Amino acid sequence: MAHMDTVCNGGGYATLRKLPDAMLVMTPEAHASETNCRERKRGNETKGTLLCNGYSQLTSEVRAPLSSVESPSVPIDRSTAILEFYRDANVLITGGTGFMGKVLMEKLLRSCPHLRNIYLLVRKKKGKDVDTRIQEVFEDPLFERLKAEQHGFREKVLIIEGDCSEPGLGLSPGDRQRIVEHIDVVFHVAATVRFDEKLPVAVAINVAGTRELLLLCYDCPKIKAVVHVSTAYSHCNLSDIDEEFYDPPITGDRIISVVESLDEDTLTTITPMLLRAWPNTYAYTKAIAEDTVRTVGKDLPIGVFRPSIILCTRSEPVPGWIDNLYGPTGAVVAVGLGMLRTMHINGKFVGDMVPCDMAVSALVASAWDIQQRRRSDNGVIPIYNYVSSCENPISWGNYIHKNIEHSWQVPFEKSVWMVTLTEAHMHFLYRIYALFIHLLPAFAIDIVLFGLGRKPRYVDS
Repeated sequence: MAHMDTVCNGGGYATLRKLPDAMLVMTPEAHASETNCRERKRGNETKGTLLCNGYSQLTSEVRAPLSSVESPSVPIDRSTAILEFYRDANVLITGGTGFMGKVLMEKLLRSCPHLRNIYLLVRKKKGKDVDTRIQEVFEDPLFERLKAEQHGFREKVLIIEGDCSEPGLGLSPGDRQRIVEHIDVVFHVAATVRFDEKLPVAVAINVAGTRELLLLCYDCPKIKAVVHVSTAYSHCNLSDIDEEFYDPPITGDRIISVVESLDEDTLTTITPMLLRAWPNTYAYTKAIAEDTVRTVGKDLPIGVFRPSIILCTRSEPVPGWIDNLYGPTGAVVAVGLGMLRTMHINGKFVGDMVPCDMAVSALVASAWDIQQRRRSDNGVIPIYNYVSSCENPISWGNYIHKNIEHSWQVPFEKSVWMVTLTEAHMHFLYRIYALFIHLLPAFAIDIVLFGLGRKPRYVDS
């Protein structure tokens, strides 16, 4: 059960930071996995234990000394249920060039050495072809440990050019046939995660793209498991989120029809009316996508994985790795630079956060669990809430304190102001604080910059 107060009541993604000591507070040590906390409370101890045991196998490296990162050793061939599940498997990953997708790909290649191939669905972007994009991905420090331990890993990664926002995923007939003939496991990680994404784009990627992938999976005779990565905030209009499906704001077919039949200006006008209780197009389309999984994917060996706020890696393959400034990371940087000094937030609310590497380990285990459940659950689609608030919660106020404490110990090199953050529980107070703490100092600094012949920039930022 994930508490959603922070999103629906102005708590927002406000004061997170990738701090090692903070990670220890919000990351479970004594519990193998939070994904099945609802299963344990329902009495499904056997199934919960199966997944927890499998998860423990994959996350044992998390607690290993960091010296193992610096001195890689030859992987040990341990015969575990999950390793056997991935032995000789062909895995399709969408969204493999994104934050979570890269960690997932690295984890599979490093921890499942007998995996046959990873098929990576990649689109052209910003004038770069798919080969250039993949080359840039593997130049990331995230893959340094893998390069040291498994020199031939690159040969296992096969690139499929496609686009989740296009009909048929933008696949060529030949690439589609390759997927149909070979794929055993699918991880659908691709999504637009921008909260302010325009509705047509969010629907095309998050809803229509999901439907297209499910239809493709039906043509794959070898398919053993399909994992749809959603978010714990897909139904953040509810106070508690259990591991079950909820009614969507609108069906997938209907929202696709609406988007295809109306022009962009009209859609922009009616978007607030469509969203209703959902705070943004991201959560809205993710809720619809889950219902698409329930209806379109009901005859597939499929499950839904719902992580909460994903932070940097805790330990694997290196501690503290992240590649973006989305959500909490951007806020942390702004606070550390002294540019963000007040926020509309209630420090008593729980901030549900999980490290990316631990979430990915649970994601890898969930595919195996889906196959296990398929044999005995009579077609029930499993849902995994990977959250920390069930058993190891941390409040936003506590996290703010740790952020500031650590910022004083290890300050940013280019800070423009003293690190501090004032909580504003009420919106009108936030407006007052922002005027005196943000806007007026920014004006003063820009005036000085202008006088020095430099470009003013702090008011805009």
